[in-house]
Amino acid sequence: MKTIIYGVGKGYFDFFDISTFLERCFIDMSLEVVGFSDGNKKIWGKEIIYNGQIFTVYGIDEFQFTSIEKIIVTSKKYFDEIRKELICKGFHKDQVLLIDNLYDVYIRQLFEVWKFEGKTGIEIGGATHLFSGIYEKCLSCD
Repeated sequence: MKTIIYGVGKGYFDFFDISTFLERCFIDMSLEVVGFSDGNKKIWGKEIIYNGQIFTVYGIDEFQFTSIEKIIVTSKKYFDEIRKELICKGFHKDQVLLIDNLYDVYIRQLFEVWKFEGKTGIEIGGATHLFSGIYEKCLSCD
């Protein structure tokens, strides 16, 4: 799916610092990054290197709407506002995703979280944020 990353501020750099994992997520979910956009005109024209390619940051209006299948928004703080703006510009609400939600969906698929539904006595080691989906499903996890 042809995908635009919207927002190249703090939210972008927070997620893309773990880029190897995120790139794997994009590949596994068939998301092809074809451009970067931001609402801040001061950022337009700047270059981003992603997956070995150089992309120029543009305003969202510079992209052909018909060719874009997903827009991944990196700002949790402004997500609702950005989503409303993108819907007003003609994108469908299901095309606009918060990167945190995409990440959570991928983690749930990767770790087959559904297998932990109602289980008890499961020992889990690692960063809590990575395993939050498992913690939600099992009755007793350590």
